Amino acid sequence: MNVKEKEILLKKDQSYISDSDEALRELVDINKNKYVRKDVTGMGGTTAVLNDTHQSWLVVSPNVGMIKSKANRFYQNQEMFFIYGKSEDKWRDVIICIENHQTGIIKVNTTPDQVVNVKNRHPKLYEWLRVQPVFVDEAHAYSADADYRKSFGIFMELIYKEWRAKFTLSTATPIFRHLTLPEDIVIEFIGIKREYQPKRILQYSQDLNDAFKFINEKVLEGILVCVFTNNPKIHMKQYKGLLTGNVVGESLRIKLQPMGKAKYDILDDSVFEENQVVFLSSANYAGTDIEHDCCIVIINEGRHKATTVNINNIVQAYGRCREVVHDALLINIPPSKDYVVPTIDNVEAGINLYTSSLVFYENQPQSYRSADRKNFTPHGYVNRNYIAQPVLETVNKYQLYNPGVLVETLAEYHFTLQDYQQLHVEVDSLEFESLTFGQRIENLLKVDSHLLWNDYLTIKKCVRIAQVGSFNYELALQYLSTFIMKEWNLKPLIEDLGDISVKPHRFYDDMESLFRLYTNLDVYCTQSLDKARLERAEKKWPSFYRYVARDLSGDFDGADRENLVREWLLLYKIHRLKNLKRKENITTDNMNEMDSVNRQLSLLEVPTDFRHFKPHIENKPHRVRDTSGSIIQTLKDLDYVPTEDELFDIGEDVKEIYKEIDEAFEKIEDDEAKKKFTRPNPNSRSINKKKLINAIGFLYYQHNYNVKETNNREYNPLTALPRKLRPFIPLIYVECDIVAANAQFTDRFLGCSNYKTLYERIAQAEGCTRHQAKHKYNKFLNNHLSRRNTSLEFYRDVCTYTPKDAKKLSLHTSKVQEGSYYNKMVRYEQELIDDYQDYLECSSYRFHDAVVVPLWEAEEIALPTNFNGYEFRLGYYTAKDTLYKGKSNGAAVVHHCPLNHKELVH
Repeated sequence: MNVKEKEILLKKDQSYISDSDEALRELVDINKNKYVRKDVTGMGGTTAVLNDTHQSWLVVSPNVGMIKSKANRFYQNQEMFFIYGKSEDKWRDVIICIENHQTGIIKVNTTPDQVVNVKNRHPKLYEWLRVQPVFVDEAHAYSADADYRKSFGIFMELIYKEWRAKFTLSTATPIFRHLTLPEDIVIEFIGIKREYQPKRILQYSQDLNDAFKFINEKVLEGILVCVFTNNPKIHMKQYKGLLTGNVVGESLRIKLQPMGKAKYDILDDSVFEENQVVFLSSANYAGTDIEHDCCIVIINEGRHKATTVNINNIVQAYGRCREVVHDALLINIPPSKDYVVPTIDNVEAGINLYTSSLVFYENQPQSYRSADRKNFTPHGYVNRNYIAQPVLETVNKYQLYNPGVLVETLAEYHFTLQDYQQLHVEVDSLEFESLTFGQRIENLLKVDSHLLWNDYLTIKKCVRIAQVGSFNYELALQYLSTFIMKEWNLKPLIEDLGDISVKPHRFYDDMESLFRLYTNLDVYCTQSLDKARLERAEKKWPSFYRYVARDLSGDFDGADRENLVREWLLLYKIHRLKNLKRKENITTDNMNEMDSVNRQLSLLEVPTDFRHFKPHIENKPHRVRDTSGSIIQTLKDLDYVPTEDELFDIGEDVKEIYKEIDEAFEKIEDDEAKKKFTRPNPNSRSINKKKLINAIGFLYYQHNYNVKETNNREYNPLTALPRKLRPFIPLIYVECDIVAANAQFTDRFLGCSNYKTLYERIAQAEGCTRHQAKHKYNKFLNNHLSRRNTSLEFYRDVCTYTPKDAKKLSLHTSKVQEGSYYNKMVRYEQELIDDYQDYLECSSYRFHDAVVVPLWEAEEIALPTNFNGYEFRLGYYTAKDTLYKGKSNGAAVVHHCPLNHKELVH
């Protein structure tokens, strides 16, 4: 976009826009759409609009801190509303004011998500809003942060597409080439500059240690230091001998509480008066003011997206300091040492892709727009700010990591870049202290119970999964453990925290011993019951356990205590797994639970380890035998002798892997390349340990997980977990699965009833186990390439279907389109399982052809063993071969199930 600005100069005696009649007149002109670029931050544009006595305004600010800072000031207008999530002002106050016609001038300062909520929930109020001129404060943020603040892009499209009044966009740090502005709207550009703007020195380094040296140097000089960083580790460090304060958002506040660090509000001036160093997170990079002389450190760490800043952030952060800035330091750390810095050609290519993407999306029909929730807003508009994220990221890296470009770009904002050097006294870097585990828990014990509980719920809902989420499981365990100790007054555990040698592992072990001794054991898997540990705990605190037995009852603030214990046990198991170390020479003697986990991880890892295959690839006549022998010997060396079914599985795995290897070799012509061929192990220890952690995390709070559905089957962490690892889930879950599902669906298709003894008949005829018989039957059903005579003979002679039924089944499974029969099976399976879940009306999880129900909920209802005409087996997800001992109610019907042979055929 080729932008021409109308320039307005503020004279030497004019510090703010309101000091200049021309600048103020242009700013509050409501007869045109305009983009106001201020030469520097702090010109008072937002304040001038809020003080405008001629018309109403909607002022939209990107963060709450900006609104809070404006709400504390005096304005010439009486009807002022400052609205955000927990504000005293509410939209109903605005509605009352409008209805009463108390004044013609109303000012509302709010956030973009609040406007979007009004659009969705209050149509009449939204109609009033969109006829008000709107002032969009710090307009750059709506593009720069649109990837993780969804309301930003949504709000801007409402302004561009639905606003009837004119809009004013304002910032001192515009987006590169105004990329995200719409081309089809006439926008006037106004630049407001100060006639005399001195150059600002910004020291520069790529070494994080220089930040700590700089801080120490300035503290020794008696100067306040303000550090802008999003790195939680820097905020959480214990700085020896320093008074520090933190001005952060809610997420970082929760992480800081165990460190004993109080969160200050940006409006609380005491944070700057009482501390030598103040750390500020990204919520304070724009719009809030620091009215103190200080030094500044701005830290960009490109290794992680959350800790990466951009040129806009740098300029805005520097501009927070409204008084004298004695010295400023920029720490600019690239993503990696060998990082390839983008060029201007990369930037131009990104811009071209962005432009073509806009054209593509603009031409999509409404049905496409409704399905694509990322690139379109919920209201069907192209979300240009979200689509621009890749090119804006490229621009940012181009500007930050090309030295010449960085110098030129910062020069446009009146900065002069200089290499960092200690100019005054030679000082060492800061010294750090560390808090013990006990000290962190003791800090949490000082927090009010209601705040502690609410913070725990926040952590639970935002636990990090696959790099998404703000908190980890360890923090959740710390908060929940503290809350339980505090509410139940578990004094002996609290007293243990005073021991500087107390470690999380031993502390949590003692806490688990308490729960397993004095709560309902019926819902716990018993594999964690370490008798030696329980005896030690009883001996240590005999009177305490008698007291606890009476006290573990009742609720707190809507929290069911038994449920809290269950949640704690899930978090505890994740803690144990995350800290699990590999043990060599595992034996079955005196095996505790973690030894057993290690053993099963080895049983899964060894049979698919490519090192057993590589020596035998060329020896095709004997390679399956030799490879299987190598695997079995390795398992025996670990003192694990495979069972008959496990030996069969090993053989099948070996055959499948060699099939994959042969297919890969067909595409490789070079013999040397074949020699270098390798195959990643899909059952590696790390992969399966992660699967087990994910399955437990899913049971802890399933809403954190994105469940995928493919071909009518749901894939979640429970379906991904290998069967051998299911017993290590700490709580018991009932599995209601369709008995011989494929056989039952096939019986309905054929109009017969063979499923009950089908696998036993196959096993007898083939001389194999039932497990092997089931595998063979399903293989025939799903092998669309098999010969019809071969499948006919199997169905007739081995499965003992009638000749007529065998022929019919052969016609629908052999020489047919791939997956045709399987897809029918899973479609009806999904329908049946969905109905079963709806019937139960309790917490449940789909597990392919089964439903998994928590034992404590299953015990409250009678589970049907015959549902819509299909037989279900009630067992345990965590103990596959054990039958459920609870209540069942026989047959149940929701509606006529459409699984009949006519539908299956067609």
